[in-house]
Amino acid sequence: MRRNEVISADAAARTVVDGDTVATGGFVGVGFAEEPTLALERRFEATGSPRDLTLVHAAGQGDGGTRGLDHIGADGMCAGSSVGTGGSYRASGCSRSTTASRRTAGRGT
Repeated sequence: MRRNEVISADAAARTVVDGDTVATGGFVGVGFAEEPTLALERRFEATGSPRDLTLVHAAGQGDGGTRGLDHIGADGMCAGSSVGTGGSYRASGCSRSTTASRRTAGRGT
């Protein structure tokens, strides 16, 4: 892959390997890149990989069912997460999470 090359969501999903850390952007359902996570979900369902991912994101990105990080919710797909303000997704394996302190979150400190 060349630097700054535009690739499909499925091609991007193929670059993720077991144990990788995946960072996503957006806030709740706004500005979230749905297609790459759909591609990750399709790949996991077809091959069982990638598994044991660590998620890094600023806020709960999903609807608790079929959108956002809910695509990374299959058992074994997610090992843990680091989140700024809480999560709303079905990734049962992501129960090992670190949440930013409410005292400092959103204050830029």
